[in-house]
Amino acid sequence: MLPVVAPSVYHGLPQWFQTIAGSAITSATLTAFALNLLFNHLPLGQPTDAPSTEATP
Repeated sequence: MLPVVAPSVYHGLPQWFQTIAGSAITSATLTAFALNLLFNHLPLGQPTDAPSTEATP
């Protein structure tokens, strides 16, 4: 939403960053990728000695 509200906010930044931040699809994809890594692949807050959920016969 920032480029819509203040379109000149990215003019002082490098061109590669303007391309990424100025495109809603690109920035949303990068945000989804980062959140996927954060919530699903980093061991934050997960117990290290979690009990097994497998049923024993």
